[in-house]
Amino acid sequence: MRPMDDQLWIRRWISKQIKIEMLRQDKNQCELGQILEISAPQVSARMTGKIDFRVGELFKIADWLIVPVERLIPPSYASPRRSGSRAVSVA
Repeated sequence: MRPMDDQLWIRRWISKQIKIEMLRQDKNQCELGQILEISAPQVSARMTGKIDFRVGELFKIADWLIVPVERLIPPSYASPRRSGSRAVSVA
């Protein structure tokens, strides 16, 4: 997989996890925008994987959804014992 494909996959995976948890809790993108203090188009761009969530945003979202932040990122990136030097850009 090319690096850009990998980044897109990560963004989409994170967005999907957030959507799943929001559905479970009957929360919507308007509420998400209020929590993150960003506009509806900015929320949409993040939720469609067009742009990255910032690290601080992921922590705010995890707090809002009352889930560990590790639930929102791919398991291979959340594990402290993962080998290799693969970095995640969420900024």
